[in-house]
This record gives sequence, C-alpha cells and structure tokens, in this order.
Amino acid sequence: MKYFILNGRDSENAPEGVDFDAVLAEHKAYTSKYFADGTLLFGGPKPAGSGVMVVKGESEEWAKEFGENDPLVKSGLQKYDVVEFCMFNCQDSVREWFE
Repeated sequence: MKYFILNGRDSENAPEGVDFDAVLAEHKAYTSKYFADGTLLFGGPKPAGSGVMVVKGESEEWAKEFGENDPLVKSGLQKYDVVEFCMFNCQDSVREWFE
C-alpha cells in the first residue's frame, strides 16, 4: 500500500456561477465513502482556501484519479497536487491505518 497527500489548490480559471455549497455537499458525500472503507485518513480545509487529504491506495495513478473524481475538481473549483510519502513514525492512535 502507498500513502499520498492530496494538496488542494484553487483553480486559476474557476467557473463563475458554481453553487459552492452544493459542490461542497457532493464533496462530503464523495469522501464519506472513503472514510467509511478506511482509504481516507483525514481531510480538511486550509485557512487560505482549498484543502488537504491523506489517502492510501495502490498507485500514484489511483491517487490522481481519486482527486480528479472529487466534485470540487469536477466542478472546476479546485485541483490537487498529489505527493507520495512513506510513513516513518506517527501517533499510536493512527498507526493501525498505516499497517
């Protein structure tokens, strides 16, 4: 299993007239199934806008596809930079997720 940070950034050419609250609700529904199956460890907004998520998957291609299927990306509001990382150490409370 591989681990990835999806670092969101606002799209430079975000479309106008998008109902952000509706897209955010779709994003929450999309991510909730990945929280439920253990693929998504955590996610949340950044103070300056957009957000960040930590996921696990089989490949970088999978992680990119996961990000591309996020309603925030599909709506044109956000993009993700995908960074693979290797877990070296963590708090005991999240260690099981990495095993």
